[in-house]
Amino acid sequence: VRKAWLQPALPTQLFPNARQAAYPAANERSRGQPRSPRPHPDQLNNLARRVTGADGPISPALWNKASDLIRAHWDYAWASGDNYYAVRATHRLCDRLVEKSPSEARLHEIHHWTYRALHGQTANAEVWGLWAKVLYVLGAREASLDVRWEAVRRFPNNSAVRMALVASLKGRGQTQLATDLFKVTLRDFGTSTRETAWLAHIKGNEFAIRDSQVPHPSRLEAGVASDKRSLAANTSRWTGAWVTDPDISSVLAPLARRRPLLERCFTPLAMAERRLDSTVPDPITSEFELVAACRGRSLENGLLDTWLRARPASYSARLLSVSRDTEAASLDEQEIARLEAEFPQHREWNEWLSYPFAPSPRRSQLRSAARRTAYWAGRLKTVYPGLGVRYCRELEYDPGALRRLFEDVALATAETGLPQPAPARQHATAS
Repeated sequence: VRKAWLQPALPTQLFPNARQAAYPAANERSRGQPRSPRPHPDQLNNLARRVTGADGPISPALWNKASDLIRAHWDYAWASGDNYYAVRATHRLCDRLVEKSPSEARLHEIHHWTYRALHGQTANAEVWGLWAKVLYVLGAREASLDVRWEAVRRFPNNSAVRMALVASLKGRGQTQLATDLFKVTLRDFGTSTRETAWLAHIKGNEFAIRDSQVPHPSRLEAGVASDKRSLAANTSRWTGAWVTDPDISSVLAPLARRRPLLERCFTPLAMAERRLDSTVPDPITSEFELVAACRGRSLENGLLDTWLRARPASYSARLLSVSRDTEAASLDEQEIARLEAEFPQHREWNEWLSYPFAPSPRRSQLRSAARRTAYWAGRLKTVYPGLGVRYCRELEYDPGALRRLFEDVALATAETGLPQPAPARQHATAS
């Protein structure tokens, strides 16, 4: 008996993309359906170089080649059930095309492909950044900021998304928010990494750090500065009419509502100076609001316990419960083990949250993996100082940094699916 109903019926926390599957699995295709071949990688590489090297608006011929290649990748995704290559090609080409003064029609096509890629891979930080950039060029600048804030909360191990938001806030004149987010980023990721230290290239005394900590601008500089370049190359033709599309507005509207809470989560100093009300909604109705309240220390433990009894399958709430003991340097090893056993789908997070209890062979494997990923751009070294010391066997952790990591992962894993359109309400008619 087929169980196609089961996955969509389970909480989206378990399968965040369950309702976003755009393509059938390969074994569900009709046997007689012709299979679209995957375009050769050289086609993408060569075309990306041609678009990058184009001076000013690209020619109609080059535009058609880029559009056709993106479409060919999505045809392959439909035929194979694998959208990895389609999302990758969409990002590489659209990220370049949006900076080439596209016409209004082309700009909307770029947005169409970008939004399709976002639905294909909601866990892709680069696609979220591309969507923010395209929205900015379209003139939807507040929506662009909403998207960047959402990326910051979804990818707590990615310093680049924070850098992009700092640059965007600074460019829009929101200096206090940018300054506070910059300080929080340095605290979480450290000042020794290329990516984070590059932030000092943003002009202004509030971003000053020692010259010895400033590397040469990395490849990320182009991505962070692209908002201004893109806008300078495009007049703002956006009228807002396209947001009436219920599919798009159903995603953007909730992101706009989340933004004030995210500002309070990641820029507490700026919020205090602006004297904004830091309370969370009452009553708390979502995991996102629950985590935001815990991060702001405005949630009583009794309410968290009540939430856990009502929703024992909430990974975010369980993380918050475990994080209570981090600053007391008394993590419960048994509770951590239960967390790993009950939530195997979050293995990548669990391994680093439980690193102090990892057995020796596994600990060595994790250390090797951490070096290959540059210690999450410095964040893991902030949590576990011994990671950055060769041959160090110490398992000590920074209690405050570990608690922030627990809370950030809880925030990142709460409501990870794209918001869905609200169902139409049935109104009873009086007889």
